[in-house]
Amino acid sequence: MAGFFKNLMDNAGKATQSAIEKSKELAEITKLNMDSGAAEDSIKQAKQRIGEYVAENNLLSEVSEIHTLLETIRNQKARIVENNAKIAAIKAGGVAAEAVQEATKPDVEKDSSEESTSNDKV
Repeated sequence: MAGFFKNLMDNAGKATQSAIEKSKELAEITKLNMDSGAAEDSIKQAKQRIGEYVAENNLLSEVSEIHTLLETIRNQKARIVENNAKIAAIKAGGVAAEAVQEATKPDVEKDSSEESTSNDKV
């Protein structure tokens, strides 16, 4: 019977030691994964800064793909400026704001509102 308990204790000790080793491995893997994630974030930030530098200085515009992307950036910047002007007009006054909203409504909405008004009259 003493041999049984000794064997049980040995097996429990081995299992505990194995669990400790596995925990250490998992901790090291987690640490390495976190470090790799931080390195990937650093790479993304560097690429973003490079892209911003290229765009701001209009570099590599002879490359068709970059030329297209630079054109997209210019168009989107113009869109932002236009939206900011509309926002300023809306904030400037209520009547002007309603005119801006009416002028910027899609034609579909205007057509359906005109149809419902004409249907109401019938």
